[in-house]
Amino acid sequence: MPNGGRVPILRQIAYREQHEKEFERSLEYIQIQCRILKYSDKHDTEITPRQAYKWTANTVPRTQRPQPVQALRLCYYIRSLGFDTYADIKPSQDPETGIDDTALRLFVANPASEKRGLGHDHLYWYQRLRTGEVISKPYQLRRSERPRLRLDTGSDINTDTIN
Repeated sequence: MPNGGRVPILRQIAYREQHEKEFERSLEYIQIQCRILKYSDKHDTEITPRQAYKWTANTVPRTQRPQPVQALRLCYYIRSLGFDTYADIKPSQDPETGIDDTALRLFVANPASEKRGLGHDHLYWYQRLRTGEVISKPYQLRRSERPRLRLDTGSDINTDTIN
């Protein structure tokens, strides 16, 4: 649990990466885990969506993007330390092509809300499972600014499908 005894709003989980034999942690991933541990020792505050996004994005070399499973694992690693992060898989299809467009959404829970999900909690990671595309800095997204977002690939997407 983070310093100061802050009581998490989400149920505590036990997460043990060492039991995941197929998961090889990169040097970058391990460095981020160390940063998170140092952060949890020094801060008696909740993490921000911006901080969670930066940690997730930096689990791989700068020229790469994390695989969805890496982002998910880090989310639950952070959660196992007592921070209020969680994942949601949003199944959908591209309305024009009919192609599966399911996305991994990672959130920092809002302590002021008893409801969970987009519109209640703070989205910090949005990644399409089929392509691995990541929306850059989704924590900056406001409902009033929804017309289009840039993916890290440089292409535009309609954010109306992010709900």
